[in-house]
Amino acid sequence: KAMGDVFRKQAGKMYDKVNIRELYDQKATRREIISALKWLKAGTTANDVALIFIAAHGQNTDANNYCILPVDVDVADVEATSVDWNDFEVLGDIPARVLLFLDTCHSGQLGQNLAQINNTEAVRKLSSDDYGVVIFSASRGTESSVENAEWGHGAFTKAVLEGIAEGKADYSKDGKIELPELEMYVIDQVTTLTDNQQHPNTQKPSTISRFPIAQVK
Repeated sequence: KAMGDVFRKQAGKMYDKVNIRELYDQKATRREIISALKWLKAGTTANDVALIFIAAHGQNTDANNYCILPVDVDVADVEATSVDWNDFEVLGDIPARVLLFLDTCHSGQLGQNLAQINNTEAVRKLSSDDYGVVIFSASRGTESSVENAEWGHGAFTKAVLEGIAEGKADYSKDGKIELPELEMYVIDQVTTLTDNQQHPNTQKPSTISRFPIAQVK
């Protein structure tokens, strides 16, 4: 919700118009998530920036396929009822710059202490040059994502919000948050907040280097 609010405020500033579709709690079913990805593809042109922000639970299946666990996942058959990276490959067909933010951790909500997420291979596959997809991952493939009730968010989301909404990632002081600036701020902040336990990483194709993401007040 906080990310949605941040980008709504960018309408008339960095972007002419901001269209947002949000799925929370019981609405975040497998069908609705896949439908939202198709909605994004259908409505995005070469002049747009597409952004996906996911704060959810994820795991690797027995086939070593990293997936997002929707609210209606069947823990007895995760492979058939989760949203896996085959579903996310639709992002590669979007003819625009695509930003995918992943703030995922072990599935404590499902009452299980799952192994730490390893999405390294999935991230590498998705961010090939043909796609133009930039992926901000909250942690390395073998790390968990840290949360704290005092923050109101996980360390990764907290850092992203501060960097954009509060303008803390505007290192150049030019009034714009560019991709490398946000990347640098988030890595530094999360590493500090988690006492070096969590290390965000960014995967991007060589076709994308710098572009503005948001405008500072």
